[in-house]
This record gives sequence, C-alpha cells and structure tokens, in this order.
Amino acid sequence: YDFTEFCDFDIGENGFYGYEYLPLYWRDQNRFPFLIYVDNKLAGFVLVQKGSPISEETQIWDIAEFFIMKKYKKRGIGTIVAHKIWQQFNGYWQIRVLTGNQIACSFWLQAIKKFTSSIPTKVDIKVKDEDWIVYKFESMSITTISSLYYKAEDYFFRSISIKSLSFSNLITAYMTGIPIEDLNILYIRARPDGLNNIINQSKKFYESEKLPFVITISEELCVQEIKDILKDHSHIQTGKSVSMYTKLGSQNLVDFKDDYITELNNNLDTWMLPLTGAFESTPEIISLYSNRHKDSLKNGFKLYHFSLHENGEPISSITLSIQDNLSRIDDVATLPVLQHNGYATRLLKHALSAATKLGVEYCFLESSDAGLSIYQKLGFNTLFKNNIYSNPSNIQGK
Repeated sequence: YDFTEFCDFDIGENGFYGYEYLPLYWRDQNRFPFLIYVDNKLAGFVLVQKGSPISEETQIWDIAEFFIMKKYKKRGIGTIVAHKIWQQFNGYWQIRVLTGNQIACSFWLQAIKKFTSSIPTKVDIKVKDEDWIVYKFESMSITTISSLYYKAEDYFFRSISIKSLSFSNLITAYMTGIPIEDLNILYIRARPDGLNNIINQSKKFYESEKLPFVITISEELCVQEIKDILKDHSHIQTGKSVSMYTKLGSQNLVDFKDDYITELNNNLDTWMLPLTGAFESTPEIISLYSNRHKDSLKNGFKLYHFSLHENGEPISSITLSIQDNLSRIDDVATLPVLQHNGYATRLLKHALSAATKLGVEYCFLESSDAGLSIYQKLGFNTLFKNNIYSNPSNIQGK
C-alpha cells in the first residue's frame, strides 16, 4: 500500500496486493524472513535474500522488503533493525531504493553511514523503466571488528612495553616499567579460564619490578563470578572506558592540513610537554613514558607523534600507531588551561588524515566517558565498554 505512491500497484479482487515470492522464504535456503516486535507487539517485517534480483551478483546480500508500521516510525527502530540484520549476515550488501522515495533514500544512507562509519558506494540504475538508487557496502560483525581492535591495541602496548606476559591471544599483561598503574595493564578480552591463576601470575609479574597495575576487562564479561574473584584479590572497580572504532574515508579528511601541527618523531622531548599537565603527572614520569616511545621507534614500531603549536610552543599532542591497515589513537593531551578550544579535534583530524594517506582502513581508540562526544563527532562508534579494576593498596600515582 505504501508503495502505491511510487509504483503502479493495483489491489486484487480478494482485497490483497499479493506477493508471489513470499512462499519461497520458507523453502529457499537463500531467503530469510523476519518479524519485528516492539514491546511484544508486531510492528513490521524484513525479507532478506542472497543474490541480487537486478544483477548477476549471486553472493551479495539484499533486503527485498523492509516494512515498519507508521506508529513505530521516527523512533529509531528502523535503524536498529537494519543494523541487527547487517550484523547477522556478514559480507557485501546492496540496498535498493526508488529514486523518487527521498525519505527512504535519506533513511538508508544515514543508517548505512552510521553502521559502517563510511559513505557507501552509490549506483544509479534503471530497472523496467524505473529509476533506482543502489547503495553498496560491506558488513563486518562486531566480533570481527573487535578482533581488529584487539590487534591494534596489542600492537601499541607491545610497542611501549619492556615485556609482556600472555595467557592467550586475548589475555595479556603489559609492563612499561613506569611506576604508574594505568601504564601497566592486564587486558582480559575474552572469558578467562582460571582467573585466579591469571591474577596470581600477573601479580608476580608486576611485583618482580615493584610495579602497580590495573585490570581492564570488557563490561559484558563482568558477570558476578568474575566480580567476586576480583574482589577476593582486593581489586575494586575504579574506572570505565569505551572502546571505539571508525572506518576511515567517511570523515573526508584525506586533504586536511593544519600548518600549526608538526610530526615530532625526532623530538619527543617537545611532544611530551603537553602530556604532563593534561594527565596530571610529573615531568619525571612523562619523561620515562617518552623514553618508552623512543625505544619503540628504535625497535621499528610504526608510531607517529604529532603536536599542535601556538606561539611556537606545543599545547596539544597525540600518538598514532599503525600496523598493516589498522591504526590506533593514544595520548590525546591538551594543556589544561587551553582545553575545550578545539585543539584536540584539530590534532585528531590531522592524525586521521595521515592514517588515510598511509592506506589505513580502520582506526581505534579507548575513550573515557568525558571524551566520547569529541570522538563521536568525528565518526567514531562505540564497540564495547570496559571496566577498570585496581588494588588501592598498590596505587603509586597517576
């Protein structure tokens, strides 16, 4: 009925429009029907098929029908449903929209951009004398993107660590040798078997150098059993963070240029100056941290250090690490008296532009709640949330 505004459909003598392909969704292994419920009330349906009805692409995913009742529209439900469908079926997708249906064109474009953090490929075609817009993009599951996040995270922390202790591919303790708990981290990225043993070995690992440490574990893994074990080891939750990602290209920053920003890989003593005040640390601690970065560069790790200058002085700094087609942002720091003036945003744009020029596809970072808005404005999406646990008796500083 809704499509009679755009298509020449007539109702049948029985009062139904009819849909000749509907029975196939219960027989054809390449067709998948879904019902949409809101508050236990039927609100719409989605029909998904593998293979394009408008081309010879047999492996592409296609939404044949997408319907939500008007009473449930303009509540974000359509976007949520679309994202769940795309997450369930990984691979290449096409979304077909009649050119005259501007509301649908706008909806699908925004939904895809939010899902992929990039602008989809757009193709204008004519099918049976009707003009269509086809959006094409690739869907990656949260699990796949998370694995890429862990890879970028591991690369950065190994680059600045003097040694590490791995319990599995997804559970690693990193030691920077700096007497600050936030710079010695046990990352638990998967449900741990034998958490008591992991914590005990990590304690010995860090105590061998008389270093404090924190345990960072994704929020979804923090079931009561895990919390009880952490409590038994005197680790209490002292913070939270948000793991984020963006697919480069959507920000249109490849040509971003800021004459006040310079790369300082050969002058980290200048790069480190904004970090002291921004991280409420001491020159001695930040100097040790800078030395870890110097060692990282000597060891061949791909780290890029940028600073923004005003009146010849560095006021904001950032680190970009790159491995293959992945990158990660760290050390976003602006002098406290100059914060909230857009300096960090300028640095972030510069770093993302540099990564794009180097052929990077994804960029990741770990944010505090306070920094979420700045990253979201630049196209970063939340991947998952983390809980941070510390042993108060071992804290030596920040």
